Amino acid sequence: MTLKETPLSRMHESLGASMTEYNGWMLPINYGGLVDEHRATRTCAGLFDVSHMGRILVFGEQAQNFLNGIVTNDISSHKSGRCVYTLMLNERGGVADDLMAYKYNPEYFMLVVNAATTSKDLNILGQRAKSYLEGLEDGRGCEDPETELCIRDVSESTAMISLQGPKSEKILSNACESPVSGIKRFGFDPEVIIADSKVLVSRTGYTGEDGFEILSCASDAAEIWDEIYPVGKELGMLPCGLGARDTLRLEAGLMLYGQDLDDDTLP
Repeated sequence: MTLKETPLSRMHESLGASMTEYNGWMLPINYGGLVDEHRATRTCAGLFDVSHMGRILVFGEQAQNFLNGIVTNDISSHKSGRCVYTLMLNERGGVADDLMAYKYNPEYFMLVVNAATTSKDLNILGQRAKSYLEGLEDGRGCEDPETELCIRDVSESTAMISLQGPKSEKILSNACESPVSGIKRFGFDPEVIIADSKVLVSRTGYTGEDGFEILSCASDAAEIWDEIYPVGKELGMLPCGLGARDTLRLEAGLMLYGQDLDDDTLP
């Protein structure tokens, strides 16, 4: 099987990363010292490539109602510009995946899902969408399904970088052309400019620290990394791999799908 690479693979190699296979991806496990990377994230900041995560758009007039029938949270109770950590269930009521739902507005959402479950999640969403639209047709007529509900996988055309740690706000503020200090925990801004590129920045992460996740076009990812990396390096930030990502989330008590919860786990 040919392993997938993220848009930042060449960057990891130039930094001397040890690479490993993870759910069909070739990803950095560490850059020479897992403990150093863990401690840097706790005391300063760590920079992670999380582009292997799945990114799925759900949009249309029925997007919010549709998602409310699939996840455990009431999406309608959350304001636009907020991220919602939630669970997507299978037909038995078990956890098909845990994910982050980004609510742009009631008709436009992005789901960030686990790399190992992206294909499964797309199948579930596709099947449920078909049933949902058929229900609309039976109930009141549905002349144009695409205006009602669309699901689109944008994983390959986008990239995701995570900057985590107590100095992450200072680092990102110095690297950005627009302020990020106003982004609150679990909030996001889709209009931030980094390296002349418009990106989405959310105040989320998987380490237990304050931090940000940066979503960009895949073609812009290397320039964005290059903009953040030297700023953070001066303050003690380190690039971090999957090893530190796992020890940090364990220390913070954050669950990993496939290990701590799965299709047989009830919410």
